[in-house]
Amino acid sequence: MVNDLARLTSVTPAPLAQSLLAIDEQAKSLLDRLDPERRAKVVMALLGVILAGLALVALVVLCGRHFRRVMGKPVHPTPRHQDDWFRKPLVPREPTKPQAHEPE
Repeated sequence: MVNDLARLTSVTPAPLAQSLLAIDEQAKSLLDRLDPERRAKVVMALLGVILAGLALVALVVLCGRHFRRVMGKPVHPTPRHQDDWFRKPLVPREPTKPQAHEPE
């Protein structure tokens, strides 16, 4: 993109070229604009947060398995057709009134 801007600035007037270069500088991400020392600190902090999250998930899984073993209850598979709740109507139908028989 910088090569395109350099080529474009050679053809365009000076104020427009300066504004295009300023837009290109603003287009850089915040991480790219940081000095290398701060960038390393930010990246390491993000990596630490991600690793801490993964460690917490692993801890929950391992503790769950341990407590399941302590309780002595195996994990049972779910029944295939439990209630078919999804086939029932949301609003129950009103009972139909018996119609009076007309004499013939």
